[in-house]
Amino acid sequence: MKARARVKVVYHPEWPSGPQAVPAHLIIRTKEGKEYSGERNYPIGSSEEPLTIEQVRQLYTKYTKGILPEEQIAITAEAILNLENLGDVEELMHTLTFSRNVRERKIQK
Repeated sequence: MKARARVKVVYHPEWPSGPQAVPAHLIIRTKEGKEYSGERNYPIGSSEEPLTIEQVRQLYTKYTKGILPEEQIAITAEAILNLENLGDVEELMHTLTFSRNVRERKIQK
């Protein structure tokens, strides 16, 4: 957070801006005069650059932490990633909708 306070963001007037601007250009100039640049043609997570399974898992964990117990996060993530192999979604739905009263039973694959 300390580093963020030292960052100044300047939008180039000729480049598209905003979260969906394509291509996205980035130039970093240090106080010492060094310059680093990069460009991204598509946002990460778009159909052109889809997330990996591990990235999906990490996002799911990030947004369910504090809502579900760790063990249930892992179990529900696996169930969601393998829905086509899940015989019955009742246990999964119960866990996701009534997480404060999570039962000890594990979701069967």
